[in-house]
Amino acid sequence: MEILNHSSHEHPLVLCRTQNERETCNLCSKKIDYVAFTCSECGFLLHKKCGTLPREMRHHLLHPQHPLLLVPNHPDSQKPFICSQCEQKNSPFVFRCSECDFNIDVTCFLRTQAATGLPSGQNPRKIHCHQHGLLLHYIGDDNSMGRRCSGCNMLVSGPTYYCIECPDFLLHKSCSQFAEQIQHPFHPKHPLSLLTKSPYRPGSLSCDACINKFSNGFVFHCGECKFDLDLNCASRMPSLRHDKHIEHPLNLFEETGREVVCSVCGKTCREHIYRCIACNFNAHDTCLPFPSTNKHKNHQHLLSLKKSIVKGDLVWFPCEVCKKRITPRHQVYYCEDCSYGVHIHCVDVEDTPALEADSAWTLEDIKNVQAEADALAVEMEAQLHALSEKLQSFFKKYLIQLNHKSEFKDKMTGQNLNHPKSK
Repeated sequence: MEILNHSSHEHPLVLCRTQNERETCNLCSKKIDYVAFTCSECGFLLHKKCGTLPREMRHHLLHPQHPLLLVPNHPDSQKPFICSQCEQKNSPFVFRCSECDFNIDVTCFLRTQAATGLPSGQNPRKIHCHQHGLLLHYIGDDNSMGRRCSGCNMLVSGPTYYCIECPDFLLHKSCSQFAEQIQHPFHPKHPLSLLTKSPYRPGSLSCDACINKFSNGFVFHCGECKFDLDLNCASRMPSLRHDKHIEHPLNLFEETGREVVCSVCGKTCREHIYRCIACNFNAHDTCLPFPSTNKHKNHQHLLSLKKSIVKGDLVWFPCEVCKKRITPRHQVYYCEDCSYGVHIHCVDVEDTPALEADSAWTLEDIKNVQAEADALAVEMEAQLHALSEKLQSFFKKYLIQLNHKSEFKDKMTGQNLNHPKSK
């Protein structure tokens, strides 16, 4: 018999099967599935998962600056505590910071906790791009919170740092690994320095690679040339060599922030453009002639040039070299027999000396991959635990039904034995 003394209730709670399928948890108001912690004196019910909730939570991702206390909702129904995340007000209990009037209902708390399962007891890490120590958490791909990275301004997912003192600061682990200064092929003249704020007046910052304006996020900046790269473009490496521009490799941009003039046909272009940022060379993907067949050293067959490939019902499939998406909008080198496809600019990427040097694995790279693998292992363990609970619930239902069926059969057998005709 499992007994729980929980801060939400004054009496001991015993884990047992509920009698009514319509029962709900007194902590989160959600339906209980057969098994719950139950108070025999007053009928208080608690989900097994809700029974693990702490009385106090420090450094929560949504409100790291102060502790959150698990408290009953306001006794006056006209003044309920409203969840600061989902704006609902019907939760019997909330995690509350009275100093900031900040509340998270139990459902939102459980959802965000499931998304933040990286090492507990870790020491804050100091990173050059932020003044305070940061803690690492893992955020699932669904990102129900809709929070964005302070570095690249993309939705956060995967291993992510957050600041205890600055609740709005979140940073992808990958974005934290940029150096304070880099030398980039998009601007070979000078090194670029990492800035956490725009060096210009508000609304005037744009990336010189993708030509998109941005107001939030870090920027790599050359003060002498007024050249800027956002973090997404700073992670790009040109890889396509072509006879139309022999000086430097080209990089494919799906779309740019404004139109540019194609250096081949003289017409304007904005989508599917091959660019050399250093030379301001731009070309429609259709203006660059490519051989009808090509050979890739990692595949035994010739690859044929295709304007578009659709694999069944798939909206996209991964390039065999860079692992990024190939969509029906991409030209692609493809092997029909093996369903093997690569981007045009990835055909000879492995033969590019500069890229081989840049992609050399260091001990630090291996450590970073190990950390991310550990984070994924934690998430998978949480998912396996949830699956295990569902299976346990299923088998308990099955055993209950089997028991009822057995009791009914015994009852019917007894009635038949006592019937006059059976004598």
